[in-house]
This record gives sequence, structure tokens and C-alpha cells, in this order.
Amino acid sequence: MDTSESSTPPQEKEPSAVPATPRGWRRWAMDTRPLRRPAYRRLWSSTIVTAVGSQLTAVAVPKQVYDITGSSAWVGVASLAGLVPLTVFALWGGAIADSMDRRRLLLITNSGIAVTSVLFWLQAAAGLASVAVLMVLLALQQAFWGLNAPARNASIARLVPEDELAAANALGSTVMQTGQVVGPLLAGVADMVSMVFRGAILLSAASDEMRGRMQGVFTVVVAGGPRLADVLHGTAGSAFGARTATTGGGLLVVVLMLGLAAAVPALRRYRV
Repeated sequence: MDTSESSTPPQEKEPSAVPATPRGWRRWAMDTRPLRRPAYRRLWSSTIVTAVGSQLTAVAVPKQVYDITGSSAWVGVASLAGLVPLTVFALWGGAIADSMDRRRLLLITNSGIAVTSVLFWLQAAAGLASVAVLMVLLALQQAFWGLNAPARNASIARLVPEDELAAANALGSTVMQTGQVVGPLLAGVADMVSMVFRGAILLSAASDEMRGRMQGVFTVVVAGGPRLADVLHGTAGSAFGARTATTGGGLLVVVLMLGLAAAVPALRRYRV
């Protein structure tokens, strides 16, 4: 496909009206300059709706599966049903985002996410109590999410100047993390800081022609990782008990992160 004709042309970025280094108390306040740009503001607003819907699904579907089956293992299998299409379509969606109008792709996928959310509500209201129906709907929604996330994240660099990329990622990360308030507060704050910097680094390092593909891989890692963990936790919880699975999983994460920091000094010393 000819990307020179089908891709959305980059918008001319206006110079930032606010100094790059604010003074006084503004140094510690959230940088909201990207919200002054209408295109980014529309994208950010749509992210709020998408985040709320996805988090409702993340809580409701495992709960409904467990109510139907009474099995933690089945909850893990349901997560696997969402992980596979998410992985496939996020990688494919990155290539699609680099070769077609990203705005059109976002409209299509956001509509798909909305429709599947309505179908989730309808099946619950009808009392179907069918794990198969839940898995099919979850697979469809995660496929739409996999197509949506790379296009959404890759579009940010076209909508704001480079000196506002970190602020734009911070605003987007705030929305996603607010949708996950059920998680531990301190861990959520630490992860949000990590999301801001790694998102800005990736957008700055990649060319616009590769941002969709790069965000596709990034989506698989960020969104697919927890779903893979759900599968492992469900299986381990059934085999060894919830307390052992939770404690062992937490310790494993700490050990792996310390090992990564020791093995890759460049990552440990990276400066934004």
C-alpha cells in the first residue's frame, strides 16, 4: 500500500507557548499544555471513554466467569482468550496504523470496542451464564483494542511538539491509571511515572513511518503481559493457593527487575 497517499499527513506543529522549564510551583504541577491543542484534546477525550470501558470489562468478565464456573483456572483461560487476539491484532495493527489514515482506524476500532461493551451488558442482563459467549466477546473486544492502541499512541507525536511529548504521555497515562484505581495506589503511581518516560522515549526514538509498528509491539508487552499473568496466576492459584501464587509472583517480579538492571547498565543509567 502506498503510505504517501493513505497515511494521515503530519500536522504542522505550533511552537510551544509556555517555556520548556516552568518556574515556581508550576515545576511540580501536571503539564497540561497538550490539552490546548484541539486535535490532541479530542484524542485524549476518546481515551477516557475507551479506558473506562476496558477497565469495566477487566473487572466484570473475570468476576462473571468465576461466578459461572467457580474455578480460578477458568478465569485464567478467559484471560488467555483475550491475550491471543490482543497479541495478533496489536502487531498487525501497528503495520495498519503506518499505512492508512489513523483517524479513520481509531473511529472504527473505538466503535467496535463500544459495540462489544454493549453486547457484554446485554448478555449479562439476559442471564445467559455462558463462558463461551464471554470468551468470544472478550476476544472481539481485545482484537479491536489491539488495533486501536498502536494507532492512538503513534498519533500523539503528530499532534504535539516534541517538547510536549512527555506531558502528552503523562496525560494519557493518567487517564489509563485512573481507570485502574482498584490497584495498589503506590504501585500505580510508580508505574505511571514509568509509563510517562518509556512512552516519551519510544515516540522520540522512532520515525513516524515506524511508530505504528513500534506501538503495536509496545501494546503487546504492556496490555498482553497482565493477561498472560492472569493465566499463570489462575493456574498457580488453583494448584498452590491464592496466597502462595500472589507472594511468589511478586517476589519473581522483583528478582527479574533487579537482574535486568544488573544485566543492562545502559538501561539503568538512561537519562531523559
